[in-house]
Amino acid sequence: MTAAVQNRRAHHRYAIEAKLEYRSVEKGKIGPIHQGLTVNLSRQGVLFLDRDHSTEVGSSVRLTIALPIEGRQLHAVGTVVRVEGDHVAVEFARCSFEAHWH
Repeated sequence: MTAAVQNRRAHHRYAIEAKLEYRSVEKGKIGPIHQGLTVNLSRQGVLFLDRDHSTEVGSSVRLTIALPIEGRQLHAVGTVVRVEGDHVAVEFARCSFEAHWH
């Protein structure tokens, strides 16, 4: 990655491997659940592996990420901004944390 590309990033990315589930949201209709694995995460978005190749640039998605902190999940809504092979980048429009205690 070039220095110019790294400098454009407004938020630090954290290499976090976590399971995620996502659904497409188009015209008020919510699609089926797909699963992936995060590559990295920032306050602004997420890069994840999508072996199903089930999303396209410009798609709206809802994500739930099982964070590696006991009982914590990140819920987000965003837009797919890049798809390269198995890698999908989503920019968050909004996100929130939720605790799930067992």
